[in-house]
Amino acid sequence: MAQIPDFYWSLRRWAWLVALSGCNYALDFETRQCRTTDDCRALGSGFEASECRAGSCVSTAAIEPNLGEPSSGCVSTAQCIADNRDEPYVCRRPGEPCTALKSPECPLVFGDFNDDQAVYFGAFLNVPESAPLSQVSTLNVELAVNEFNDSVGGLPGGPLGKLRPLVGVVCRNDPELVEPASAHLLDEIGVPAVLAHLPSAALKQFFVDHALPEQRFVINPGFADNSLTSISSGGLFWHVIGDIRDVAPAYPPLLSRIEAHLASPTPIRVAMIVSKRFAEQSIADTLTPLLEFNGKSVVENGNDFYVAAVPALPDEPNYDYSELNLALLDFRPHVVIAITREEFVYKILPPLESAWESAAQGQVRPFYVVPTALSGNLDLLEYVASSNGGSSESKRQRIVGVAPASAEDLTLYNQFLIRFRSAFPRFENPGGFENFYDAVYLLANAMFAAGSVPELRGLDVARGMQRVIDGNVEINVGPTFIADGFTALAAGGEIRLRGTMGPADFDPGVGARRGNASIYCIQRSDGEDRLSFAYDVLRYDGGSELTGNFPCFAGF
Repeated sequence: MAQIPDFYWSLRRWAWLVALSGCNYALDFETRQCRTTDDCRALGSGFEASECRAGSCVSTAAIEPNLGEPSSGCVSTAQCIADNRDEPYVCRRPGEPCTALKSPECPLVFGDFNDDQAVYFGAFLNVPESAPLSQVSTLNVELAVNEFNDSVGGLPGGPLGKLRPLVGVVCRNDPELVEPASAHLLDEIGVPAVLAHLPSAALKQFFVDHALPEQRFVINPGFADNSLTSISSGGLFWHVIGDIRDVAPAYPPLLSRIEAHLASPTPIRVAMIVSKRFAEQSIADTLTPLLEFNGKSVVENGNDFYVAAVPALPDEPNYDYSELNLALLDFRPHVVIAITREEFVYKILPPLESAWESAAQGQVRPFYVVPTALSGNLDLLEYVASSNGGSSESKRQRIVGVAPASAEDLTLYNQFLIRFRSAFPRFENPGGFENFYDAVYLLANAMFAAGSVPELRGLDVARGMQRVIDGNVEINVGPTFIADGFTALAAGGEIRLRGTMGPADFDPGVGARRGNASIYCIQRSDGEDRLSFAYDVLRYDGGSELTGNFPCFAGF
Protein backbone atom coordinates (compact mmCIF):
# COMPACT_ATOMS: atom_id res chain seq x y z
CA MET A 1 0.00 0.00 0.00
CA ALA A 2 1.33 3.42 -0.89
CA GLN A 3 2.38 5.61 1.99
CA ILE A 4 0.13 8.50 2.98
CA PRO A 5 1.79 11.79 2.02
CA ASP A 6 3.17 13.83 4.89
CA PHE A 7 0.90 16.76 5.76
CA TYR A 8 3.50 19.45 5.37
CA TRP A 9 4.79 17.89 2.16
CA SER A 10 1.23 18.31 0.84
CA LEU A 11 1.35 21.99 1.71
CA ARG A 12 4.77 22.48 0.11
CA ARG A 13 3.60 20.71 -3.04
CA TRP A 14 0.49 22.92 -3.21
CA ALA A 15 2.53 26.11 -2.77
CA TRP A 16 5.00 24.96 -5.46
CA LEU A 17 2.15 24.41 -7.92
CA VAL A 18 0.78 27.86 -7.13
CA ALA A 19 4.19 29.39 -7.81
CA LEU A 20 4.45 27.61 -11.14
CA SER A 21 1.02 28.85 -12.18
CA GLY A 22 2.01 32.46 -11.60
CA CYS A 23 -0.62 33.18 -8.94
CA ASN A 24 0.27 36.30 -6.99
CA TYR A 25 -0.61 35.18 -3.45
CA ALA A 26 0.98 33.11 -0.74
CA LEU A 27 -0.62 30.23 1.10
CA ASP A 28 -1.42 31.08 4.73
CA PHE A 29 -2.59 27.70 5.99
CA GLU A 30 -2.54 28.84 9.59
CA THR A 31 -5.43 31.20 8.70
CA ARG A 32 -3.47 34.33 9.71
CA GLN A 33 -5.89 36.80 11.25
CA CYS A 34 -3.62 39.80 11.57
CA ARG A 35 -0.28 41.48 11.07
CA THR A 36 -0.86 44.28 13.57
CA THR A 37 -3.17 44.79 16.56
CA ASP A 38 -5.12 47.30 14.45
CA ASP A 39 -6.02 44.39 12.14
CA CYS A 40 -7.65 42.67 15.13
CA ARG A 41 -9.67 45.72 16.09
CA ALA A 42 -10.84 46.01 12.50
CA LEU A 43 -12.45 42.56 12.72
CA GLY A 44 -15.21 44.13 14.80
CA SER A 45 -17.30 42.83 17.68
CA GLY A 46 -15.52 40.32 19.88
CA PHE A 47 -12.01 41.47 18.95
CA GLU A 48 -11.90 44.83 20.75
CA ALA A 49 -9.72 43.47 23.58
CA SER A 50 -7.38 41.45 21.36
CA GLU A 51 -3.73 41.81 20.41
CA CYS A 52 -1.98 40.44 17.35
CA ARG A 53 0.42 37.66 18.38
CA ALA A 54 2.14 35.50 15.74
CA GLY A 55 -0.57 36.18 13.21
CA SER A 56 -3.49 35.43 15.55
CA CYS A 57 -5.79 37.77 17.46
CA VAL A 58 -5.47 36.77 21.11
CA SER A 59 -7.59 38.11 23.96
CA THR A 60 -5.53 40.25 26.31
CA ALA A 61 -7.24 38.48 29.19
CA ALA A 62 -5.57 35.28 28.09
CA ILE A 63 -2.06 36.74 27.80
CA GLU A 64 -1.85 39.30 30.60
CA PRO A 65 -1.03 38.11 34.11
CA ASN A 66 -3.63 38.50 36.83
CA LEU A 67 -2.18 41.20 39.09
CA GLY A 68 -5.13 41.23 41.48
CA GLU A 69 -6.02 38.76 44.21
CA PRO A 70 -4.95 35.13 43.67
CA SER A 71 -7.67 33.12 41.93
CA SER A 72 -8.99 29.83 43.21
CA GLY A 73 -10.06 28.87 39.70
CA CYS A 74 -8.24 26.99 36.98
CA VAL A 75 -5.09 28.09 35.20
CA SER A 76 -4.92 25.57 32.35
CA THR A 77 -6.50 22.36 31.13
CA ALA A 78 -3.31 20.49 32.00
CA GLN A 79 -3.61 21.69 35.59
CA CYS A 80 -7.28 20.66 35.72
CA ILE A 81 -6.41 17.17 34.50
CA ALA A 82 -3.51 16.83 36.94
CA ASP A 83 -5.70 17.97 39.84
CA ASN A 84 -8.34 15.37 38.94
CA ARG A 85 -6.25 12.20 38.70
CA ASP A 86 -5.71 12.50 34.95
CA GLU A 87 -9.43 12.39 34.21
CA PRO A 88 -10.71 14.47 31.26
CA TYR A 89 -11.27 18.01 32.50
CA VAL A 90 -11.06 21.38 30.78
CA CYS A 91 -10.23 24.90 31.90
CA ARG A 92 -12.82 26.79 29.86
CA ARG A 93 -11.74 30.20 31.17
CA PRO A 94 -8.84 30.98 33.53
CA GLY A 95 -10.14 31.75 36.99
CA GLU A 96 -13.25 29.61 36.62
CA PRO A 97 -13.64 26.11 38.14
CA CYS A 98 -12.39 23.16 36.14
CA THR A 99 -15.12 21.48 34.07
CA ALA A 100 -15.45 17.70 33.86
CA LEU A 101 -15.79 16.43 30.31
CA LYS A 102 -17.36 13.16 31.45
CA SER A 103 -20.65 12.78 33.28
CA PRO A 104 -22.87 9.80 34.13
CA GLU A 105 -24.78 10.43 30.89
CA CYS A 106 -21.65 11.16 28.82
CA PRO A 107 -19.03 8.50 29.64
CA LEU A 108 -16.67 8.74 26.65
CA VAL A 109 -14.21 11.34 25.39
CA PHE A 110 -12.49 10.95 22.00
CA GLY A 111 -9.42 12.98 21.02
CA ASP A 112 -6.61 14.88 22.76
CA PHE A 113 -8.41 16.55 25.66
CA ASN A 114 -5.11 17.63 27.25
CA ASP A 115 -4.70 20.58 24.91
CA ASP A 116 -5.97 24.03 25.93
CA GLN A 117 -6.74 24.80 22.29
CA ALA A 118 -8.93 21.74 21.68
CA VAL A 119 -12.13 22.20 19.68
CA TYR A 120 -15.01 20.33 21.28
CA PHE A 121 -18.18 18.82 19.89
CA GLY A 122 -20.81 16.74 21.62
CA ALA A 123 -22.38 13.49 20.47
CA PHE A 124 -25.36 11.29 21.26
CA LEU A 125 -24.40 7.74 20.27
CA ASN A 126 -25.17 4.12 21.06
CA VAL A 127 -23.07 3.55 24.21
CA PRO A 128 -24.24 0.48 26.15
CA GLU A 129 -23.48 0.81 29.85
CA SER A 130 -21.95 -2.67 30.05
CA ALA A 131 -19.76 -2.30 26.95
CA PRO A 132 -19.39 1.37 25.92
CA LEU A 133 -17.12 0.68 22.94
CA SER A 134 -18.98 -2.29 21.51
CA GLN A 135 -20.94 -0.50 18.77
CA VAL A 136 -19.57 -0.02 15.26
CA SER A 137 -21.40 3.29 14.85
CA THR A 138 -19.65 4.78 17.89
CA LEU A 139 -16.26 3.45 16.82
CA ASN A 140 -16.72 5.10 13.41
CA VAL A 141 -16.89 8.45 15.18
CA GLU A 142 -13.75 7.63 17.16
CA LEU A 143 -11.95 6.57 13.96
CA ALA A 144 -12.77 9.83 12.19
CA VAL A 145 -11.72 11.97 15.18
CA ASN A 146 -8.42 10.09 15.38
CA GLU A 147 -7.80 10.56 11.66
CA PHE A 148 -8.10 14.34 11.96
CA ASN A 149 -5.82 14.48 14.99
CA ASP A 150 -3.24 11.92 13.85
CA SER A 151 -2.87 12.98 10.22
CA VAL A 152 -2.85 16.79 10.53
CA GLY A 153 -2.78 17.42 14.28
CA GLY A 154 -6.32 18.76 14.44
CA LEU A 155 -7.79 21.97 13.08
CA PRO A 156 -5.40 24.80 12.16
CA GLY A 157 -5.91 28.43 13.13
CA GLY A 158 -5.61 28.45 16.92
CA PRO A 159 -4.10 31.33 18.93
CA LEU A 160 -0.41 31.89 18.27
CA GLY A 161 -0.64 29.62 15.24
CA LYS A 162 -1.33 26.48 17.26
CA LEU A 163 -3.21 23.46 15.97
CA ARG A 164 -6.47 22.66 17.72
CA PRO A 165 -7.12 18.97 18.44
CA LEU A 166 -10.64 17.74 17.73
CA VAL A 167 -12.35 16.33 20.85
CA GLY A 168 -15.71 14.60 21.02
CA VAL A 169 -17.67 14.22 24.26
CA VAL A 170 -19.98 11.24 23.79
CA CYS A 171 -23.31 10.80 25.60
CA ARG A 172 -25.67 7.85 25.64
CA ASN A 173 -28.52 8.23 23.16
CA ASP A 174 -31.17 7.12 25.62
CA PRO A 175 -34.12 9.56 25.23
CA GLU A 176 -34.49 9.64 29.02
CA LEU A 177 -30.97 11.06 29.32
CA VAL A 178 -31.34 13.86 26.76
CA GLU A 179 -32.15 16.52 29.36
CA PRO A 180 -29.14 16.03 31.68
CA ALA A 181 -26.82 15.26 28.75
CA SER A 182 -27.89 18.47 26.98
CA ALA A 183 -27.15 20.50 30.11
CA HIS A 184 -23.71 18.90 30.33
CA LEU A 185 -22.81 19.45 26.67
CA LEU A 186 -24.33 22.88 26.04
CA ASP A 187 -24.16 24.60 29.43
CA GLU A 188 -21.26 23.04 31.30
CA ILE A 189 -18.84 22.38 28.40
CA GLY A 190 -20.31 24.85 25.92
CA VAL A 191 -19.88 22.80 22.74
CA PRO A 192 -20.81 24.71 19.56
CA ALA A 193 -22.00 21.59 17.76
CA VAL A 194 -23.51 18.17 18.46
CA LEU A 195 -23.57 14.99 16.38
CA ALA A 196 -26.93 13.60 17.49
CA HIS A 197 -28.11 10.06 16.77
CA LEU A 198 -31.48 9.92 18.54
CA PRO A 199 -34.97 8.60 17.79
CA SER A 200 -36.89 11.11 15.71
CA ALA A 201 -39.08 12.43 18.53
CA ALA A 202 -36.16 12.77 20.93
CA LEU A 203 -34.00 14.40 18.25
CA LYS A 204 -36.69 16.95 17.52
CA GLN A 205 -37.07 17.68 21.23
CA PHE A 206 -33.32 18.08 21.67
CA PHE A 207 -33.04 20.49 18.76
CA VAL A 208 -36.15 22.57 19.47
CA ASP A 209 -35.80 22.73 23.27
CA HIS A 210 -32.04 22.93 23.65
CA ALA A 211 -29.91 23.42 20.53
CA LEU A 212 -32.01 25.98 18.67
CA PRO A 213 -32.52 28.38 21.62
CA GLU A 214 -28.77 28.19 22.33
CA GLN A 215 -27.92 28.54 18.61
CA ARG A 216 -25.92 25.30 18.50
CA PHE A 217 -25.24 23.36 15.31
CA VAL A 218 -26.66 19.81 15.10
CA ILE A 219 -25.80 17.13 12.56
CA ASN A 220 -27.87 13.94 12.53
CA PRO A 221 -25.93 10.96 11.10
CA GLY A 222 -29.18 9.14 10.40
CA PHE A 223 -32.40 9.63 8.48
CA ALA A 224 -34.37 12.79 8.16
CA ASP A 225 -38.15 12.79 8.22
CA ASN A 226 -40.71 15.50 7.63
CA SER A 227 -41.10 16.15 11.37
CA LEU A 228 -37.42 17.19 11.33
CA THR A 229 -37.03 18.86 7.94
CA SER A 230 -40.10 21.04 8.51
CA ILE A 231 -38.40 22.84 11.42
CA SER A 232 -37.21 26.36 10.65
CA SER A 233 -33.62 25.84 11.76
CA GLY A 234 -31.70 28.76 10.25
CA GLY A 235 -29.13 26.34 8.82
CA LEU A 236 -28.35 24.81 12.24
CA PHE A 237 -29.87 21.35 11.59
CA TRP A 238 -28.48 18.84 9.04
CA HIS A 239 -29.09 15.17 8.22
CA VAL A 240 -26.47 12.89 6.66
CA ILE A 241 -29.09 10.52 5.19
CA GLY A 242 -32.07 11.77 3.22
CA ASP A 243 -35.74 11.66 4.08
CA ILE A 244 -36.54 8.19 5.40
CA ARG A 245 -39.42 8.03 2.94
CA ASP A 246 -36.89 7.99 0.07
CA VAL A 247 -36.55 4.20 0.48
CA ALA A 248 -40.30 3.54 0.10
CA PRO A 249 -40.44 3.52 -3.75
CA ALA A 250 -38.04 0.55 -3.86
CA TYR A 251 -40.50 -1.75 -2.07
CA PRO A 252 -43.05 -2.22 -4.91
CA PRO A 253 -40.53 -3.50 -7.51
CA LEU A 254 -38.91 -5.63 -4.79
CA LEU A 255 -42.25 -7.20 -3.87
CA SER A 256 -42.92 -7.88 -7.57
CA ARG A 257 -39.57 -9.66 -7.82
CA ILE A 258 -40.31 -11.70 -4.68
CA GLU A 259 -43.74 -12.68 -6.04
CA ALA A 260 -42.16 -13.89 -9.28
CA HIS A 261 -39.49 -15.76 -7.31
CA LEU A 262 -42.08 -17.55 -5.16
CA ALA A 263 -44.16 -18.51 -8.22
CA SER A 264 -47.08 -19.41 -5.96
CA PRO A 265 -49.94 -21.25 -7.71
CA THR A 266 -52.39 -19.41 -5.44
CA PRO A 267 -52.68 -15.71 -4.53
CA ILE A 268 -50.02 -14.68 -2.06
CA ARG A 269 -50.67 -13.13 1.36
CA VAL A 270 -48.55 -10.23 2.54
CA ALA A 271 -48.11 -9.09 6.14
CA MET A 272 -46.58 -5.75 7.11
CA ILE A 273 -45.29 -5.15 10.65
CA VAL A 274 -44.62 -1.52 11.61
CA SER A 275 -42.89 -0.13 14.70
CA LYS A 276 -44.77 2.59 16.54
CA ARG A 277 -42.20 5.22 15.78
CA PHE A 278 -42.63 8.22 13.53
CA ALA A 279 -39.88 7.20 11.10
CA GLU A 280 -41.21 3.68 10.52
CA GLN A 281 -44.80 4.89 10.33
CA SER A 282 -43.73 7.48 7.72
CA ILE A 283 -42.30 4.72 5.52
CA ALA A 284 -45.43 2.60 5.93
CA ASP A 285 -47.74 5.50 5.12
CA THR A 286 -45.74 6.31 1.98
CA LEU A 287 -45.35 2.69 0.94
CA THR A 288 -48.84 1.24 1.42
CA PRO A 289 -50.57 3.09 -1.47
CA LEU A 290 -47.74 2.01 -3.80
CA LEU A 291 -47.83 -1.74 -3.09
CA GLU A 292 -49.30 -4.17 -5.57
CA PHE A 293 -49.42 -7.97 -5.50
CA ASN A 294 -51.69 -10.54 -7.07
CA GLY A 295 -52.19 -7.84 -9.70
CA LYS A 296 -54.13 -5.70 -7.23
CA SER A 297 -53.64 -2.86 -4.78
CA VAL A 298 -53.49 -3.38 -1.02
CA VAL A 299 -57.14 -2.35 -0.68
CA GLU A 300 -58.24 -4.64 -3.52
CA ASN A 301 -56.37 -7.57 -1.94
CA GLY A 302 -58.66 -7.37 1.08
CA ASN A 303 -58.00 -10.28 3.47
CA ASP A 304 -54.77 -11.18 1.68
CA PHE A 305 -53.10 -8.16 3.31
CA TYR A 306 -52.44 -7.90 7.05
CA VAL A 307 -50.86 -4.97 8.87
CA ALA A 308 -49.98 -4.60 12.55
CA ALA A 309 -48.27 -1.85 14.55
CA VAL A 310 -46.11 -2.83 17.54
CA PRO A 311 -43.97 -0.93 20.04
CA ALA A 312 -40.27 -0.65 19.27
CA LEU A 313 -38.32 -2.86 21.67
CA PRO A 314 -36.23 0.01 23.11
CA ASP A 315 -39.44 1.88 23.92
CA GLU A 316 -41.19 -1.00 25.69
CA PRO A 317 -38.60 -3.67 26.60
CA ASN A 318 -41.18 -5.79 28.46
CA TYR A 319 -43.87 -5.77 25.77
CA ASP A 320 -45.36 -9.18 25.00
CA TYR A 321 -45.19 -9.86 21.24
CA SER A 322 -46.82 -13.30 21.49
CA GLU A 323 -50.24 -12.04 20.39
CA LEU A 324 -48.71 -10.63 17.22
CA ASN A 325 -46.84 -13.85 16.54
CA LEU A 326 -50.01 -15.93 16.93
CA ALA A 327 -51.83 -13.58 14.55
CA LEU A 328 -49.06 -13.97 11.97
CA LEU A 329 -49.13 -17.76 12.25
CA ASP A 330 -52.89 -17.69 11.81
CA PHE A 331 -52.56 -15.42 8.75
CA ARG A 332 -49.84 -17.67 7.21
CA PRO A 333 -48.17 -14.99 5.07
CA HIS A 334 -46.08 -15.75 2.02
CA VAL A 335 -44.22 -12.44 2.51
CA VAL A 336 -43.54 -10.48 5.69
CA ILE A 337 -42.47 -6.84 5.27
CA ALA A 338 -40.84 -5.71 8.52
CA ILE A 339 -40.64 -1.94 8.95
CA THR A 340 -39.35 -2.31 12.46
CA ARG A 341 -36.41 -2.08 14.82
CA GLU A 342 -34.58 -4.75 16.81
CA GLU A 343 -37.85 -6.31 17.99
CA PHE A 344 -38.11 -8.17 14.70
CA VAL A 345 -34.81 -9.99 15.31
CA TYR A 346 -35.37 -10.80 18.97
CA LYS A 347 -39.14 -11.12 19.41
CA ILE A 348 -40.83 -11.85 16.09
CA LEU A 349 -38.65 -13.74 13.61
CA PRO A 350 -37.43 -16.58 15.90
CA PRO A 351 -40.88 -17.52 17.31
CA LEU A 352 -42.44 -17.33 13.85
CA GLU A 353 -39.85 -19.62 12.30
CA SER A 354 -39.88 -22.08 15.22
CA ALA A 355 -43.66 -22.55 15.19
CA TRP A 356 -44.17 -22.46 11.43
CA GLU A 357 -44.15 -26.19 10.66
CA SER A 358 -46.83 -27.05 13.20
CA ALA A 359 -48.98 -23.97 12.56
CA ALA A 360 -48.79 -23.77 8.75
CA GLN A 361 -48.29 -27.31 7.53
CA GLY A 362 -48.01 -27.63 3.79
CA GLN A 363 -47.12 -24.00 3.12
CA VAL A 364 -43.64 -22.78 2.35
CA ARG A 365 -42.01 -20.60 4.98
CA PRO A 366 -42.34 -16.82 4.57
CA PHE A 367 -40.02 -14.61 2.59
CA TYR A 368 -38.86 -11.63 4.68
CA VAL A 369 -38.15 -8.02 3.70
CA VAL A 370 -36.17 -6.41 6.52
CA PRO A 371 -35.56 -2.68 7.08
CA THR A 372 -32.65 -0.30 7.10
CA ALA A 373 -32.48 -0.52 10.89
CA LEU A 374 -31.28 -4.14 10.62
CA SER A 375 -28.76 -3.63 7.82
CA GLY A 376 -25.85 -4.08 10.22
CA ASN A 377 -27.46 -6.18 12.94
CA LEU A 378 -24.99 -8.94 13.81
CA ASP A 379 -27.58 -10.80 15.89
CA LEU A 380 -29.64 -11.24 12.73
CA LEU A 381 -26.64 -12.87 11.07
CA GLU A 382 -26.11 -15.08 14.11
CA TYR A 383 -29.73 -16.22 14.09
CA VAL A 384 -29.67 -16.95 10.36
CA ALA A 385 -26.45 -18.94 10.79
CA SER A 386 -27.98 -21.09 13.54
CA SER A 387 -30.18 -24.15 13.08
CA ASN A 388 -32.96 -22.64 15.18
CA GLY A 389 -36.21 -22.48 13.24
CA GLY A 390 -34.94 -24.36 10.21
CA SER A 391 -31.69 -24.63 8.31
CA SER A 392 -29.32 -21.74 7.91
CA GLU A 393 -29.49 -21.85 4.12
CA SER A 394 -33.28 -21.88 4.15
CA LYS A 395 -33.41 -18.74 6.28
CA ARG A 396 -30.62 -16.97 4.41
CA GLN A 397 -32.34 -17.43 1.05
CA ARG A 398 -35.58 -15.93 2.33
CA ILE A 399 -34.28 -12.57 3.56
CA VAL A 400 -33.59 -9.36 1.68
CA GLY A 401 -33.52 -5.79 2.95
CA VAL A 402 -34.08 -2.20 1.83
CA ALA A 403 -31.66 0.58 2.75
CA PRO A 404 -30.39 3.90 1.40
CA ALA A 405 -28.13 3.46 -1.58
CA SER A 406 -24.46 4.06 -0.98
CA ALA A 407 -21.99 5.55 -3.42
CA GLU A 408 -21.91 3.97 -6.86
CA ASP A 409 -18.12 4.22 -6.74
CA LEU A 410 -17.14 2.23 -3.65
CA THR A 411 -13.46 3.16 -3.65
CA LEU A 412 -13.67 5.48 -0.63
CA TYR A 413 -16.01 3.11 1.18
CA ASN A 414 -13.63 0.17 0.70
CA GLN A 415 -10.67 2.25 1.86
CA PHE A 416 -12.65 3.24 4.94
CA LEU A 417 -13.40 -0.44 5.71
CA ILE A 418 -9.71 -1.28 5.52
CA ARG A 419 -8.84 1.50 7.98
CA PHE A 420 -11.66 0.51 10.31
CA ARG A 421 -10.63 -3.15 10.37
CA SER A 422 -7.03 -2.13 11.01
CA ALA A 423 -8.06 0.07 13.95
CA PHE A 424 -10.65 -2.35 15.37
CA PRO A 425 -9.71 -5.85 14.16
CA ARG A 426 -12.20 -7.67 16.39
CA PHE A 427 -15.09 -6.44 14.24
CA GLU A 428 -15.44 -8.68 11.20
CA ASN A 429 -18.51 -7.03 9.68
CA PRO A 430 -18.25 -3.26 10.20
CA GLY A 431 -20.32 -2.17 7.20
CA GLY A 432 -23.56 -0.26 7.32
CA PHE A 433 -22.52 2.58 9.63
CA GLU A 434 -20.31 4.69 7.39
CA ASN A 435 -22.78 7.59 7.75
CA PHE A 436 -21.38 8.22 11.25
CA TYR A 437 -17.87 8.48 9.82
CA ASP A 438 -18.99 10.89 7.09
CA ALA A 439 -20.85 12.99 9.67
CA VAL A 440 -17.61 13.71 11.57
CA TYR A 441 -15.85 14.72 8.35
CA LEU A 442 -18.67 17.10 7.46
CA LEU A 443 -18.67 18.57 10.96
CA ALA A 444 -14.90 19.00 11.28
CA ASN A 445 -14.60 20.64 7.86
CA ALA A 446 -17.53 22.93 8.66
CA MET A 447 -15.80 23.94 11.91
CA PHE A 448 -12.63 24.83 10.04
CA ALA A 449 -14.58 26.55 7.27
CA ALA A 450 -16.11 28.88 9.89
CA GLY A 451 -12.86 30.86 9.57
CA SER A 452 -11.34 33.32 12.03
CA VAL A 453 -13.79 33.91 14.86
CA PRO A 454 -13.07 34.92 18.47
CA GLU A 455 -15.02 31.92 19.77
CA LEU A 456 -16.47 29.16 17.61
CA ARG A 457 -20.26 29.16 17.84
CA GLY A 458 -23.06 27.17 16.26
CA LEU A 459 -23.92 29.83 13.70
CA ASP A 460 -20.27 29.91 12.64
CA VAL A 461 -20.36 26.15 12.03
CA ALA A 462 -23.64 26.54 10.10
CA ARG A 463 -21.98 29.14 7.90
CA GLY A 464 -19.00 26.82 7.44
CA MET A 465 -21.28 23.94 6.45
CA GLN A 466 -22.43 25.91 3.43
CA ARG A 467 -18.79 26.02 2.29
CA VAL A 468 -18.25 22.24 2.34
CA ILE A 469 -21.30 20.83 0.55
CA ASP A 470 -21.53 22.58 -2.80
CA GLY A 471 -18.13 23.97 -3.74
CA ASN A 472 -16.25 23.52 -7.00
CA VAL A 473 -13.30 21.67 -5.39
CA GLU A 474 -14.13 18.03 -4.66
CA ILE A 475 -12.37 16.64 -1.57
CA ASN A 476 -12.43 12.97 -0.56
CA VAL A 477 -12.83 11.80 3.02
CA GLY A 478 -9.89 9.98 4.56
CA PRO A 479 -6.66 11.02 6.29
CA THR A 480 -4.80 11.41 3.01
CA PHE A 481 -7.07 14.21 1.85
CA ILE A 482 -7.77 16.23 5.01
CA ALA A 483 -4.92 18.65 4.28
CA ASP A 484 -6.20 19.21 0.74
CA GLY A 485 -9.59 20.29 2.06
CA PHE A 486 -8.10 22.60 4.67
CA THR A 487 -5.82 24.11 2.05
CA ALA A 488 -8.71 24.92 -0.28
CA LEU A 489 -10.79 26.38 2.55
CA ALA A 490 -7.88 28.41 3.93
CA ALA A 491 -7.40 29.96 0.50
CA GLY A 492 -11.00 31.24 0.66
CA GLY A 493 -12.52 28.61 -1.61
CA GLU A 494 -15.44 26.26 -1.17
CA ILE A 495 -15.29 22.48 -1.35
CA ARG A 496 -17.68 19.61 -1.96
CA LEU A 497 -16.91 16.77 0.40
CA ARG A 498 -17.06 13.33 -1.20
CA GLY A 499 -17.75 10.75 1.50
CA THR A 500 -18.01 7.00 1.80
CA MET A 501 -21.69 7.44 0.87
CA GLY A 502 -20.87 9.53 -2.18
CA PRO A 503 -20.76 13.28 -2.88
CA ALA A 504 -22.34 15.67 -0.39
CA ASP A 505 -25.56 16.08 -2.36
CA PHE A 506 -27.65 18.09 0.12
CA ASP A 507 -30.76 20.17 -0.18
CA PRO A 508 -29.63 23.25 1.79
CA GLY A 509 -33.22 24.36 2.20
CA VAL A 510 -34.02 21.47 4.55
CA GLY A 511 -30.49 20.33 5.44
CA ALA A 512 -30.99 16.75 4.20
CA ARG A 513 -29.16 14.63 1.66
CA ARG A 514 -31.01 13.76 -1.52
CA GLY A 515 -31.39 9.99 -1.31
CA ASN A 516 -32.21 6.83 -3.19
CA ALA A 517 -32.76 3.20 -2.16
CA SER A 518 -31.00 -0.10 -2.74
CA ILE A 519 -31.37 -3.75 -1.75
CA TYR A 520 -29.12 -5.74 0.56
CA CYS A 521 -29.00 -9.47 1.31
CA ILE A 522 -27.08 -12.03 3.38
CA GLN A 523 -24.24 -13.84 1.65
CA ARG A 524 -22.14 -16.85 2.55
CA SER A 525 -18.48 -16.92 1.60
CA ASP A 526 -17.50 -19.86 -0.60
CA GLY A 527 -16.50 -22.85 1.52
CA GLU A 528 -17.11 -20.95 4.80
CA ASP A 529 -19.83 -20.89 7.39
CA ARG A 530 -19.41 -17.17 8.03
CA LEU A 531 -22.26 -14.94 6.90
CA SER A 532 -22.10 -11.24 6.06
CA PHE A 533 -24.30 -8.54 4.62
CA ALA A 534 -23.95 -7.67 0.95
CA TYR A 535 -25.04 -4.10 0.28
CA ASP A 536 -26.34 -2.33 -2.84
CA VAL A 537 -26.78 -5.61 -4.68
CA LEU A 538 -29.73 -4.06 -6.51
CA ARG A 539 -30.43 -0.36 -6.98
CA TYR A 540 -33.72 1.41 -7.47
CA ASP A 541 -33.62 3.21 -10.80
CA GLY A 542 -35.99 6.01 -9.76
CA GLY A 543 -38.79 4.60 -11.91
CA SER A 544 -40.20 1.12 -11.51
CA GLU A 545 -37.20 -1.19 -11.71
CA LEU A 546 -34.37 -2.62 -9.64
CA THR A 547 -31.08 -2.92 -11.52
CA GLY A 548 -27.96 -4.96 -10.86
CA ASN A 549 -26.82 -8.57 -10.45
CA PHE A 550 -28.17 -10.29 -7.34
CA PRO A 551 -25.38 -12.43 -5.79
CA CYS A 552 -26.84 -14.03 -2.66
CA PHE A 553 -28.89 -16.89 -4.09
CA ALA A 554 -30.00 -18.11 -7.49
CA GLY A 555 -33.21 -17.37 -9.30
CA PHE A 556 -34.00 -14.02 -7.70
